[in-house]
Amino acid sequence: MRFRKIMVRNIIYLFLLVGFFGCTQSNPACDWQSFESLGKITEVKPYVENGDTLYSVAMKFNNSSLKNETQYLEKLQDLKIDKIILERNRIQTGMKYKFTVSEKLSGNCKSPIITFHHNLK
Repeated sequence: MRFRKIMVRNIIYLFLLVGFFGCTQSNPACDWQSFESLGKITEVKPYVENGDTLYSVAMKFNNSSLKNETQYLEKLQDLKIDKIILERNRIQTGMKYKFTVSEKLSGNCKSPIITFHHNLK
């Protein structure tokens, strides 16, 4: 009986150790590479949402993995861009904004991480 209790306890410890080390090794820290990038506005297009006129601001980036696809300022900033924001920030085709784009080299982190260098008012 005593032997059985020791075996059960050891098996439980083994499962806990395997679970602990298995979890920590499956989510290793990520390694990053950062790029300074310029995003140039290529199009400002109005659309209507819930009766309000909002604007989609298309951008192209000059480097990083973002350079191959059009990006949208309203999505990058999680912001609804209306006429007031457009005028106050002088958003128009041809304007350039600075970004830092961090791309993962390894690990399970979300990538890329985009940091906008300007504050929209």
